[in-house]
Amino acid sequence: MNSMLVKYIMRAHTLEGVLLKPSELLFIKSISVILVFMITGLCFGQTAESFYNSGVEASGKKEYKKAIMCFTTAITFDPQMADAYYSRGLAKSELLESKDAISDFTKAISIKPDNASYYLNRGFENYVRQNYEDALLDFTKAKDIEPDNENVYYYSGLVKNDLGKFKEALEDYSKAISISPGKYQFYFNRGLVRYTLGDFNGSMSDFNKSIEINPEDGKAYYYRGTVREALGDHAGSMADFDKAISLNTGNSDLYYFRGVAKYGSGDYTGAIEDFNKAIEIEPDNGDAYFDRGVARDDLNDYNGAISDYSKAIELKPDNAPAYFNRGLAKDRLEDYKGAISDYTKAISIIPRDANAYYARGIARSNLEDMAGACSDWTKAVELGSEEAKEMIKEYCGNQ
Repeated sequence: MNSMLVKYIMRAHTLEGVLLKPSELLFIKSISVILVFMITGLCFGQTAESFYNSGVEASGKKEYKKAIMCFTTAITFDPQMADAYYSRGLAKSELLESKDAISDFTKAISIKPDNASYYLNRGFENYVRQNYEDALLDFTKAKDIEPDNENVYYYSGLVKNDLGKFKEALEDYSKAISISPGKYQFYFNRGLVRYTLGDFNGSMSDFNKSIEINPEDGKAYYYRGTVREALGDHAGSMADFDKAISLNTGNSDLYYFRGVAKYGSGDYTGAIEDFNKAIEIEPDNGDAYFDRGVARDDLNDYNGAISDYSKAIELKPDNAPAYFNRGLAKDRLEDYKGAISDYTKAISIIPRDANAYYARGIARSNLEDMAGACSDWTKAVELGSEEAKEMIKEYCGNQ
């Protein structure tokens, strides 16, 4: 039935020399509207504006594919409707079709180049695609058009942070906060930048404010916990990690960092329990294996420590600290040859590691290889080891 209908309409519009009555014209027009209704999947309308409004309604219901069809129909009626391109770009963005979204935003900009939202959203899509320089150009243009738009500064700060321009990112976040001081995301991201720049007190202040505005954001407790740990406040950091875990029980990092805090407070058993949980959630978490090895080492569980260091090495073969620590554990088990092998590997990765030369010298001396031991201690002294000086004085007088 549909194919016959299309053929009839096409013929009716292309017949030459045929005078149609007004009633017949009305019939053809109504059939055309029905066809548009069918083609666009429940997008109803007769004008660009009505189809655009249908698209906005569909977007509000998160029916993005339908919205795209509605906006596309609106564009067919009015190819210069900038908001239709823009709104279609937003719908495509929700469907993670960032390349096509950028194309729509670009078209909207070509029609209406003085709309900051067009540049802002194209900039965001460029940011998602890691086109950072293009994103910055878009955000800069948006700032020129709307200098009091806090979101422009916020997104500009995100890009600059990813580019390693931390001081500039800090300025953008601060500007966003000065315009709109009630958004927790602004404080949260400024707190991250301040932490990166070593301003722990400033970072703490920002995370406090972020939590004050949104007390259900587990990430803010997590990062405030890391700041407190850096400041040596193990109890405070554990309290924050406890809160973060209560809000997000499936995050391995939360258990890992609470384990670090417990280790710092001397609770090695509790630290191991948290590292166990982190590994259970994320079996490839090499840091958790490494630090669990350290905690086991401190509890004199040298075989358990060696097992953990070996796993950390398996996950990251150039992990010099894991080789070094495994060497120490083997040393304590009097596996001096195994220890020497691990110290040698650590040295091959970090050739200027004085501690590795010093420890290898100890292992060699335990095998009565004093020439090798003194050679290692001499190298350790060259690299700044004071302990090695004492060993040379005591054992290498005749070497």
